[in-house]
Amino acid sequence: MTRRSILFVSLMNGAAWGGSEELWSKAAARAASRGARVACAVFRWPEKAARLEALRGAGCEIFELPNGGRARGNPIEKLEYETWTRLQRRRALGRLPAEQFDHVVVNQGGCQEVAARELAPFTGRLRWFALTYHSLADGLVLSRARAARLRDLVQRASANLFASARIAPVLEGLLGISIPRARVFVNPIGFEVETPPPPLPPAPPYRLATLSALQLRVKAQDRLVEALARPEWRDRPVELEIWGDGPDAPALRALVERLGLSSRVRLMGHADDPRAALVRAHLLVQASRVEAVGISVMEAMALGRPVLVSRVGDMPLWVEHGVGGIVCESADDVAVGLEEAWARRADWARMGAAAHLAYRARCPRSAVDEFLDSLEAA
Repeated sequence: MTRRSILFVSLMNGAAWGGSEELWSKAAARAASRGARVACAVFRWPEKAARLEALRGAGCEIFELPNGGRARGNPIEKLEYETWTRLQRRRALGRLPAEQFDHVVVNQGGCQEVAARELAPFTGRLRWFALTYHSLADGLVLSRARAARLRDLVQRASANLFASARIAPVLEGLLGISIPRARVFVNPIGFEVETPPPPLPPAPPYRLATLSALQLRVKAQDRLVEALARPEWRDRPVELEIWGDGPDAPALRALVERLGLSSRVRLMGHADDPRAALVRAHLLVQASRVEAVGISVMEAMALGRPVLVSRVGDMPLWVEHGVGGIVCESADDVAVGLEEAWARRADWARMGAAAHLAYRARCPRSAVDEFLDSLEAA
């Protein structure tokens, strides 16, 4: 029997690691455990070292792509990134041995990273490949050249795999095409689902949690903090734990201090154990501006926690308003959603139980196995 082979290329580079990298990395380890030859190409971040070592331990080859100066915090770094790093990266991508693999999976945090000009020496050589799309920002505008490159790749792909059913139609409108071989996938959560889920902790105080990258333009944690600074919340026994790291951590910490919330709002850093972070909470708040289906939302639902989400991506398909949680119209309306959630705090246990059942109904089997089956079917 011929040994299968698969190359995963992750284009995520806004932070060291993101929720949209859980699927490909778990799929890579699972495929290697089944005897496939597996390689993974990722941007170089020191913080990735432990995860890459785990993939090597699972039997995966690792290719690290140049990433020097990506912070661009000063003119020298910007010059390094715009010239030397881009040149090195283009060469490294051109040398990736894509032809040696039966399958290539290109993982995107959004929907158009694969069409970057520097990837052309790599994408032009692809035969069988799948593209993943994890989110699509409202108001996205593509240059004519980038749209043409993306249109070509979408039409050539053997599978176009979307984290949200709402992404494909919007992308079709942007590109002026009908996307072929499109499917929707579900991202995996980081722990086994328990039935029944753990009960909510005693209250008061009532503990809110949010878990995501600290990128205010996308995740809007600042709107949540500002809502809790309103007069009506000053005397309520409520605490907020903000889990995650990212480029806007200093700005968010400064906002908490300026609003005098340091005793009730805590920046917890990266959640190495999301289950432990969520079990402490009574309510997850994930009112993002851009989202497909937040992995932390699925994790909270699996643990029987009610969730407060914004009406973006597939969130309203997962969370029925008033049943498994609260759906606010946008990230800017999180204060309204919080007020409704507070008024219904006696129902949080019931909502959490409903959220757990909704998760089980949508995820009857392993998301990783479903993903690998989609690749095999393609």
